[in-house]
Amino acid sequence: MTKQELKFYREETYKEIIDWYKETEIAQDKLKSKNFVVFTYQDLTENLEKTIKQFFTFSNQKMTKKFEQILKKTISKKYVKKHQNKTVSDFGLSDKKIRKDFDLYIRNTLTNFLLLAMKKNILLIVALIVIGILGRMIPHPPNFTPIIAIALLASHIFKNKWIVILTPLMAMWISDLVINNYLYAGYYDSLLIFSSSFLWVYGPIICIALLGTVLIKKVKISNIALSSISGSLIFFLVSNFGVWISGTMFPKSLFGLIECYTFALPFFGNALVGDLVYCTILFTSYSLAFSGGIVLHKGKNLS
Repeated sequence: MTKQELKFYREETYKEIIDWYKETEIAQDKLKSKNFVVFTYQDLTENLEKTIKQFFTFSNQKMTKKFEQILKKTISKKYVKKHQNKTVSDFGLSDKKIRKDFDLYIRNTLTNFLLLAMKKNILLIVALIVIGILGRMIPHPPNFTPIIAIALLASHIFKNKWIVILTPLMAMWISDLVINNYLYAGYYDSLLIFSSSFLWVYGPIICIALLGTVLIKKVKISNIALSSISGSLIFFLVSNFGVWISGTMFPKSLFGLIECYTFALPFFGNALVGDLVYCTILFTSYSLAFSGGIVLHKGKNLS
C-alpha cells in the first residue's frame, strides 16, 4: 500500500470516528476543547462481558479465574464510574501515538488480508488446474472436458489477467504432456512438449478466458450460459480451422473447409454440452464455497 493510500484510509477512518461522536452532545463539547477523540469508559466496556464470554464459548476454551476477576473488576459500576468521561490523553495517549498505532494497525490488517487472499488464490489456481487435468484424463466423450469452464471461472475469480490466462493453459498443457507422452506414447518418437497444432488449441482458450472478463462482470445464469456457448463456438471454429489449414486431413479448398467443419459437428455437440455442464458445476461449487449460497437473479437487477 502506498503512503497516499494509507493516508486516505487513515483520514477516512478518522472522519467516520469523529462524525459518529459528533452525534452526541457530550462528544460535541469535548471536540470543541480540541481533544482528538473522546471515549467514555462506559462506551468501551458496554457488552464487553457478553462478547468475551461468547468468544470463549465459540473457541471451546475456558476463562481462568484470574481473567474472570479482571473482567468483573473492569465492568463493575464502581470502576466504570471512576474512569468514565476520560479523554484519550487521560490514558497517556497522544494524537501522534494514536496516529502511529493506527498506521501500524492498518498495515498489519492489510498485510494479513493480502496473505489470506494470496493463499485462497493459490488454492483455487491449483484446484482448477487439477480439475482440468483430471477432467481430460478420466474416461469421457470426445471434447467433453472442463477446460473452457475453468477459463471462464478463472476470468470471474481473478483480477490478474495473466492468472486468468495461465490457469486453463497450465491445465491443458500438463494434461497434454501426460496424454501425449504416456497414453499415446506409441504415436511419437520422442518426448512431445507441444503438439504441432498447439497454437490453434491454446489460442482460442486465451480468447475465451479474456472474453469471460468482459461477459461475466456479474454472475448471472444468462451471462454464464452465453459465455459457455460462445466459448464452445470459438474453440470449434478456431481449432478446426487449424486442422483444415494444416492440410493433413482435408484439402485446402472451400469444399475442404466445409467438410472439415461438417466432420467436427459431433465433437462440437459434445463440447457444447460439456462446457455447459462443467460451467454449472464449477460456478455452483464456487458460489456455495465462497459466497454462502447461490442467488438466482432475473432481469436487469442481476448481481
